[in-house]
Amino acid sequence: MKNIQNTFWIVAMLLANTPSVSAQTTHLNSFQNTTITSGRMKMLEQKDVEVIKSLDPDRLLFYFRDLAGIDNPEGVRRYGGWENSDLKGHTLGHYLSAMSMYWAQSNDAELLKKVNYVVSELGRCQKAMGSGYISAFPDTALDRVEKDGSGWAPYYTLHKILQGLMDAYTFTGNTEALRIASSFGDYIHNRTTRITVNARWIKNLDIMEIGGFAESMLNLYAQTHNEKHLKAGQFFQQMDKIEPSANGIDQLHDKRTMNFHHAN
Repeated sequence: MKNIQNTFWIVAMLLANTPSVSAQTTHLNSFQNTTITSGRMKMLEQKDVEVIKSLDPDRLLFYFRDLAGIDNPEGVRRYGGWENSDLKGHTLGHYLSAMSMYWAQSNDAELLKKVNYVVSELGRCQKAMGSGYISAFPDTALDRVEKDGSGWAPYYTLHKILQGLMDAYTFTGNTEALRIASSFGDYIHNRTTRITVNARWIKNLDIMEIGGFAESMLNLYAQTHNEKHLKAGQFFQQMDKIEPSANGIDQLHDKRTMNFHHAN
């Protein structure tokens, strides 16, 4: 499974250079007007697409359905590797992003069908859970990491899921993906209102790895203009790293916590 996840990262680099929703039109034009025609990059692109198409969306959805109390189709087995760990659900976010990005360039009907299917199933899961939360692991993982920073990167995984939904909306126009992401953003905002921003919370952020979660929340705000999403995105910005960097001070080698260098 790790090799598959590495493939998704290659796809992202080949096709997008981490697009920002706030620059939606520019990125869509770039996808539609750029074609890799030959050479090693073309070979890698073709191999990436082969791997993406070989994956079973129902297997990637296994734990989402399981958590929501929705029966998985008969005979469907979960994937192994990170998809059978605390990072479960992580790959589905990459999967959505990669398919959406490549569809924007290729108009491949098979990929669009899979994007729409995955988004629809995530919508079913979110509705069944009823809180707006959408993940493959229970939100007790967030309780733990918010308490003391421990746990294996739940917000890092949620970043991939949220960005996958945003990419599905941005690149394929799937409005249900935006609705799911918006409801999830409301849920996250409600969680943040229970947390006091103090020295302990700042240290927790320096312990946990949150990936680009703040960026994805701000990407969501760029589409919804919902102040809750703006506030939630700002809540996860690590200003003890951003402000020194803005002033030309490199302090990511600091050993104040084992994960401090994970600035993401």
